[in-house]
Amino acid sequence: MKQVGIREARADLPRLVKKAQTETHVLTHHGKPAALLVGIRGYGFEDLVRMLDPEFWRMLAERRRTDRPTLTLAELDERLARAVREKPERPRRRGGAGRPRAKPGAR
Repeated sequence: MKQVGIREARADLPRLVKKAQTETHVLTHHGKPAALLVGIRGYGFEDLVRMLDPEFWRMLAERRRTDRPTLTLAELDERLARAVREKPERPRRRGGAGRPRAKPGAR
């Protein structure tokens, strides 16, 4: 982990962002830690949002404290795939949804 002053980071941000993909940088302000510059290449947007959500981590910690059995990611994927395959098809509606159409010329 490398420390970089904010002024230095501002002057050469593109290079630091590229280096942050392999090495975390602590940005400092007047010598004190102020922010982290962490590479995120390879992560999807939803993954990033979840990683930064304290509620997600609270729920995860709470779930891990229970005695209920857990699933591996592979088991979860299989269950979801099975549910999609076995999902009954909903009957399609005919015509528009909602009120019946008025007859032409009627008010």
